[in-house]
Amino acid sequence: MNMHADLPLELSRLLNPTNSELYHCTLSLRFLEGQILMQRRDPKTGAQVDCFISPQDAADCFLRAPSDSGWLRSSVIRHGRHSGCSWVVVYEKPQKRQLQLACDDRFSPVLGEPFVEVHIPFPGLCCFLSGASAWGWALKGKSFQSRSVAYTLPLPNSSTEGLMCFGAQEHPLVGVHNAKQVLDIWLSGTFNGHQISHKCHTQEPDIRHLLWDIHQRQPKQFPSDELVSNQSIEQMIRYRLNHL
Repeated sequence: MNMHADLPLELSRLLNPTNSELYHCTLSLRFLEGQILMQRRDPKTGAQVDCFISPQDAADCFLRAPSDSGWLRSSVIRHGRHSGCSWVVVYEKPQKRQLQLACDDRFSPVLGEPFVEVHIPFPGLCCFLSGASAWGWALKGKSFQSRSVAYTLPLPNSSTEGLMCFGAQEHPLVGVHNAKQVLDIWLSGTFNGHQISHKCHTQEPDIRHLLWDIHQRQPKQFPSDELVSNQSIEQMIRYRLNHL
């Protein structure tokens, strides 16, 4: 039996789907009590290489292998694992939303009130969530298209790259079954004076003024010409996956 200390690394290398060597070897795992026997036949010499590895070593290797559900038809439209991290993509169609905006010396539409509630038609919302973090973008159109342009969220408390700030809001780590709940926690919070600029065209210094104006006018749809464009939603999600 040939014992190799670096066999877990070799197993991880073989699990890489870009490795052509995977298609030219025979690899088996035998699950024994407390440990796993890895057996591999060398494609060049035909010799069998055996090595005992721990269940944790095998688990670590398999967790590094990426998985991807592909696009789905529900609120959670895609999920998978990448670099050992689980991730979820949520899409919500355009709809009327109730949002709470904090007032300060730059935004005080109702004298003496600490915050105001607005009811506005909001564009489609697509979010990428992983671990404790979430990124979001606005989408035009009535349904999700992977080639759609991702627009900067027209809301405070999110960066121009899409990172959503939860502040003091407690929320669980993201999984497939609670991703929408995490998004709802963010949307139900009070949007304050943080990260309010560069979110629209006519009220560039403070997006809250545009949201209040829309609330007052009550148009049927969010004014799409106010949205600030970015890359396609597919490119944004691919970028986030590559940086997990």
